[in-house]
Amino acid sequence: MRYILIILIILLNQPGYCHTIKKESHSIRQQQNKKARNAFLYDGIWAVNKNDNAFFIIKGNTVISIDDRKHPFPFQIRHNIMIVNYGSGSLGKYVILKITKDSLVIKNIDRSITRLYKR
Repeated sequence: MRYILIILIILLNQPGYCHTIKKESHSIRQQQNKKARNAFLYDGIWAVNKNDNAFFIIKGNTVISIDDRKHPFPFQIRHNIMIVNYGSGSLGKYVILKITKDSLVIKNIDRSITRLYKR
């Protein structure tokens, strides 16, 4: 037990050790802030054209289809891929090419590109 305490004291007194911890916690905080900003970008009503009716709604971590509002689908973003869980083991994967406060560009499974506009 005494040796563990001595080793711990030596490690904590190493130059740069505390700086490394501060740097890592700052990096984690930056990643959390980025995720919060990105979540805000996705929330909203999305349409295929600026003047069209809604195509779907994103609220929190769910996608709500305009055709079937009773069954929202959970989704998550991993790297630049939106993964939508349609239930019964069926997943939709869409590559996010661009996201801004008023537009979303995704590549579909068939490699077609869809441009969506926030309403």
